[in-house]
Order: sequence, then structure tokens, then C-alpha cells
Amino acid sequence: PDIALEESVEVGKKFLEVALEVVDDYQRRKRRANVVDFHDLIQKARDLLLGDPAARESLRQRFQYILLDELQDTDRAQMELVKALC
Repeated sequence: PDIALEESVEVGKKFLEVALEVVDDYQRRKRRANVVDFHDLIQKARDLLLGDPAARESLRQRFQYILLDELQDTDRAQMELVKALC
């Protein structure tokens, strides 16, 4: 069991190394292409609202209600964005 555990740990480490390389490459390619993905849009909107009180208040004044569908699928950044709007 100890040998199998050590082998599993090594495989897990290698997997994480490859996964981090893929993420880094993906981020570099997005920057080079000057594009953003869905997650980037959520983060940028959240950061704007959290960092700019005037923008946040402007949107709060503009919308009386916010409909949030599929709450169970809302991640942390999305929930922070919703809270900033509320």
C-alpha cells in the first residue's frame, strides 16, 4: 500500500504540473489574441463594481430587480458580482 500511495502521489504531482502548464498557455494565448472568456468577463465586471462605487451605484439605480436563474450553479465570482449589484 505504501508503494501504491507514493506512486499515486507522483502521478498526481505530474498531472498538476501539466494542468498548470495548460492554464498558463491558455492565459498567454488569450492575452496575445486580446480576447477574454466568460470567466474573465465575470471577473472584470465584478472587479469594476467592487472598485468603482459610482459605477456600482449607477447600475443599482438603473435596475430595480435582478433575476438570478440557476442559483445552485453560481460560483463565487458570480455571487460577488450579484452582491455588488444588490
